[in-house]
Amino acid sequence: MKKYMKKLFFVTAIIAVVFSSCVNEDFDKPDVLIPHYNGTSNTTIADLKAGYSGTLDSIDTPIVIEGIVVANDESGNFYKTIIIQDASGGIELKLDRYDMYTSFKVGQRVFVNCQGLFLGDYGGLVQLGYVFNGAIGRIPDILIDNHLFRDSLPGAAPSPTVVTIPSLSMNNLSTLIQLDDVHFTEPGLSFSESTATTNCTIEDMNRNTILLRTSNYASFAADKIPDGSGSIRGILSIFNV
Repeated sequence: MKKYMKKLFFVTAIIAVVFSSCVNEDFDKPDVLIPHYNGTSNTTIADLKAGYSGTLDSIDTPIVIEGIVVANDESGNFYKTIIIQDASGGIELKLDRYDMYTSFKVGQRVFVNCQGLFLGDYGGLVQLGYVFNGAIGRIPDILIDNHLFRDSLPGAAPSPTVVTIPSLSMNNLSTLIQLDDVHFTEPGLSFSESTATTNCTIEDMNRNTILLRTSNYASFAADKIPDGSGSIRGILSIFNV
């Protein structure tokens, strides 16, 4: 059956090419709209986070940060969230809108007008969002376009920072990292159970460990955890550490 399906799709693709090549009409190419932000950032992400007092803070000064999207909600592993980083660090943006990946693709440069937003933390992870029930919550959909601005077309995502488990620090939070020469301790299981977010353990050659957390809504949740050693890329986070 698998071989038949592959052949069927292959033939369909060729037919589509033949049909399109026989059409003689000329069509206007749609204009490519390149977003542009008419301004600059005036604060780094690290400096913004350093100003967090430890309790929910409203931002009442004209602070603008910029960063590159390193994660979004496309895979389902992040919900109503995008993560941006600059050379100084990274931060989660909590947004009350679905399918943010269609506009904020990985590699997209983003400027954020932080005035009127809030800094808070969830389990110790500093996030940028809005107030909800006295805690950090998502920026309401109606306000998102007043605070987030794309600039240019998406480019390449930043290269991950290659680190070891013992060397991980708070400076790596909400940034793209890579761990080399590591393996999973539970090969063969699914990355996530069907009913709940699931943790699995990553271990290095010296038995240092860290958890990999996968949502049951992730597109790869049912995939099997591989055996053997290799490299893993992901976004570093914490919870009540």
